[in-house]
Amino acid sequence: MLDDKIIHDLKNPLSTIFGTVDLFLDGTLGKLTGEQEGYLENIQESAKRLNILLAELQFIGNAEKRESSVSKSTFPAAELIEELSWLRRSAEKNNKTIDLHSDPALMVQADKDLTSTIIEDLLLNAVKQTEHGGKIELNIKKIGGSYRFEIKVAGEVIPKKFSKNAFDKDFIEKKPQFRANISPGMGFYFCKLAAEAQGGRIGIELNSKETSFYFVLPA
Repeated sequence: MLDDKIIHDLKNPLSTIFGTVDLFLDGTLGKLTGEQEGYLENIQESAKRLNILLAELQFIGNAEKRESSVSKSTFPAAELIEELSWLRRSAEKNNKTIDLHSDPALMVQADKDLTSTIIEDLLLNAVKQTEHGGKIELNIKKIGGSYRFEIKVAGEVIPKKFSKNAFDKDFIEKKPQFRANISPGMGFYFCKLAAEAQGGRIGIELNSKETSFYFVLPA
């Protein structure tokens, strides 16, 4: 894994890219044509994907050295939904739909950055596995003493024989075909570590009609 200094050095130019693209997209630097806006959104999406990857690598490296940290706070679930607008736009360009659902009044107590990155990773994979014209659904709800985050896609997109081990590092490393065609590589491993670091768990539920990627965090 990359060490923290290298990741920090890589994140600095990314911050500049984000800031510059935002200035264009919010109209500060003048009016854009639809084509120009589309290209800038592509740049923004690629930068966000890279930022997610760096965050995952950093967390995995620290977790394996037992140096990871969790910073919990209380925030509205709606804020997690708002931060996913770029993913929704990306899906729509490929004629796929992401429906996002949560109670507007629901407050979540968790590490916001970690939780957001888990959701983004699982949604990116769900979009990849969804057929042209398909729909992905995200539900955030509180059930008893837990928060449940669930991403649903149509069909059985992961074979049942893989579902129990899909988030295990050894399995991902030893199954290159699974990593290339089904999972987002070490992203699934990150999701497991990030959920467990917050006292939660992660899993997959599937049947012939749909597949649900979910993680549960204690309230």
